[in-house]
Amino acid sequence: MTQSSEERLVIFERRIFGPIYENDFEWKLRYKEELYELLDGPDIVRYIKIKRLQWAGHIVQMPRKVLNGKLHGRRSVGKPELR
Repeated sequence: MTQSSEERLVIFERRIFGPIYENDFEWKLRYKEELYELLDGPDIVRYIKIKRLQWAGHIVQMPRKVLNGKLHGRRSVGKPELR
C-alpha cells in the first residue's frame, strides 16, 4: 500500500464521520484521536494491513502443488459423481 493511498484512506475515514457542529455558527473537523475513540479498534489502514497478512498466511498453508501449478491428470468427462 503506497503512502498516497494510505493518506486517501485516512481522509475517507474522516469524511465518513463528518464534521461536528460545535456552536451556533461553527463547524469543527474531528481529530484522529476522536475518530479512534469512536471506532474502538484499529484505523482503516491498519485494518487493511492486518487482513492482508491474514490472507498471506492462508496462502502459505496451501499445498505446494497448488502454489507451483504442477497439477497432473485430467478431469473426467461428463457429469460429476455424487459424494
